[in-house]
Amino acid sequence: MKIISWNVAHLVRKQQRQMDALLLREPDVIGLQEVTRKTISLWKEGFKREGYTHIISSFDLHGSNSELIGPRKYGILIASRWPMTPINQSSLKILWQERLVSLIDSLSKGEF
Repeated sequence: MKIISWNVAHLVRKQQRQMDALLLREPDVIGLQEVTRKTISLWKEGFKREGYTHIISSFDLHGSNSELIGPRKYGILIASRWPMTPINQSSLKILWQERLVSLIDSLSKGEF
């Protein structure tokens, strides 16, 4: 299994170039940092077109829109070719929950 992690630096103008660079490496699982509400739909649509049908973002799991401003506007997105199940993180004592996503591979039940 090939996994890649990428900091997109909340860039909108370079989103397609970053997507192309990621896909060139043919990963099975992609983790992105610093996605924003502006870019999240671009990433999700692009990954779905390329066969990454299982996509989870920290915005889907944590925080209301009113909280996701200023330094809290950045999130995490994970795209996979296989089903994933989020792990309940509510018991973790971290300041900004929207900066964390923990998953279990739904097929093998192994964490990644």
